Amino acid sequence: MNYRKFMLWSLTGTLMIQPIQWVYGENIQNVVVQTIEDTHQNQIDDSFEGVTQDPSIENSEEIKEVIQPSNEWPMTFEYVGQDVRWQPYITRLDTMKGEQSFLTPPLFAQMICYRLNLSPIKIEQSNGYIERLKYEGLWINDLEKLETVSNVAYESVMELVAQFNRSKMTHPFLKEVPAGFIKKSSLQAYDKNGIYTLYTLGDVNYICLSDLRTMGFNISEQEGVLKLEYEYLGQQVGEPENKSKALTTQIAKYNGQKVYIGNVLTYSLKMGDEVLVPLRSTGEYFDLVVQQNKCTLVPNGIYRSEGVSLAPNKITNTATLPVNVEIISVFWNGKNFIEESLKIEDLQPGETYPLIEELYGLDEKVIHTSTMVKAIQREKLNLTIPYKSYGQHITNVMSNYVKNQNSDVNTFVSQLFPATQIIGTMKYATNGFEKGEKVVVWAAEDGQSYHLIKNGKKITVPWSSVSIPASPKACKEQVPTEVIEAYFNSLSKTSSSPYYIWTDLYRQTTYVFKKQSGEWKLIRRMATSSGLNKTPTPTGEFKVSAYVPAFGMNKGYRCKNALLLFGDYLYHSVLYDVEGKYIISGMESLGERASHGCLRLSPEDSKWLYETMPLGTSVWIN
Repeated sequence: MNYRKFMLWSLTGTLMIQPIQWVYGENIQNVVVQTIEDTHQNQIDDSFEGVTQDPSIENSEEIKEVIQPSNEWPMTFEYVGQDVRWQPYITRLDTMKGEQSFLTPPLFAQMICYRLNLSPIKIEQSNGYIERLKYEGLWINDLEKLETVSNVAYESVMELVAQFNRSKMTHPFLKEVPAGFIKKSSLQAYDKNGIYTLYTLGDVNYICLSDLRTMGFNISEQEGVLKLEYEYLGQQVGEPENKSKALTTQIAKYNGQKVYIGNVLTYSLKMGDEVLVPLRSTGEYFDLVVQQNKCTLVPNGIYRSEGVSLAPNKITNTATLPVNVEIISVFWNGKNFIEESLKIEDLQPGETYPLIEELYGLDEKVIHTSTMVKAIQREKLNLTIPYKSYGQHITNVMSNYVKNQNSDVNTFVSQLFPATQIIGTMKYATNGFEKGEKVVVWAAEDGQSYHLIKNGKKITVPWSSVSIPASPKACKEQVPTEVIEAYFNSLSKTSSSPYYIWTDLYRQTTYVFKKQSGEWKLIRRMATSSGLNKTPTPTGEFKVSAYVPAFGMNKGYRCKNALLLFGDYLYHSVLYDVEGKYIISGMESLGERASHGCLRLSPEDSKWLYETMPLGTSVWIN
């Protein structure tokens, strides 16, 4: 037997030698040797004095060196349990430690994060709790490399904890960036008290908070967070009434404010002062029964007795019995949703436990989108939430957010109306252009030449010298009137008449504005067919220069109600027979590129434009 180890064992009686070896290795000289009962002493008890007088021990001086007192010893949970600083958390600590006797660094880090309500953070091949404490400046260098926490390290960390004020981590929920255009949905929401208007963005139906308040939701705000809790108000006598307030159609923004509907943290949209939440997020309280264009919200009566309450970064047991809870936190990494599960055993009445909402807090590309209670177990209750996600896993919603997250509303609007450019490729060198050079095609003389733009100048080249790409399909998403007006007025356009004509080639749509009270008001929008890519409609600013009642008869057709812009470029009707009685072409292609360069309109629109627009009216083709 190792002589020094034997002497230490016999001197202490109840010495746990192995943990000391774990921490300090085989060389245990100058390490304090104490029983559990002696842990508060700084020196060896006087009872050791006579031990070295045993004549069987030859080198008493060496033994004295071994038992010299030290200030460090491994922390036990028995000691932690007597530390008054942990008294409010002792039940949770007992659950965490399990059968362990000595305090390990990972468990110590988890205890501190629990106490300070800090989420772990995800760093590959590292302990999330330790990494969070390192980030917050609450950890001792290399402490995690030891098997147990010494009393000195313990006190050093606890001193840092005592000085801790608030987290340095700032991980925003969502930014208030443009989401898109809200439209009235064909689906309506019904409860026993009323009929409510729903709105759509993409394929998601949304409902206004003001309507949820009418239904019986209590809506409160604490520290910038909205909390919605439902109280069933009972059945109303008589037929339901439409109780929704009118909502102006405009650009919706993602809401940076967290909204909790019961125990579901949901994303939401802002429309001025109104907030809209996904209809499916109300599944916490309602069964949603859809029949044709009617969605009936039927109170399910379950969740009022759940006994747990979510708040940012934490969950609290509000019941009178312990409960087991499973929580799902949902993150978006820019391409996919990530679910992180947290199971909490024996959450005591009144106890609050930190969640994992900041797990990816160091990765700015990962967005925390939702947190939900997935399952609850306690005496006489075993509840698994029937809806997997309550509409919190909508990929196109978050993809749209990522696309727009660096835009403001003005930038977003300007991007709605991109300038149209046709980029061709030179087949051979000519007129200062090189073979293979990319060129901007402005106009064409069909079968004869192209007019290209280079350094602000228009240069004519042979028809055969340019390769032209196929014509793209028009964008079918129509922009709300309010957005079009706001954008057009921001351009400060002027006209010599009270009217202005703008043709949006991207959408193959023509807008007509009239000046009212100093602002341009949109009075008509018309489906249009501009030129194909190989015979494009020139872009730029022009004026209505002449009226042409009809043309084309010498070519076997008739176009009516034409407004001349310049050269051979006009607004006109679709094609009729020579006598102008029957439409022979053009109606089926309205709204797509189809012409030889002119701008085709329906018979009704061309007639209205012809009869309404004064000469000199400004025209912008973009």
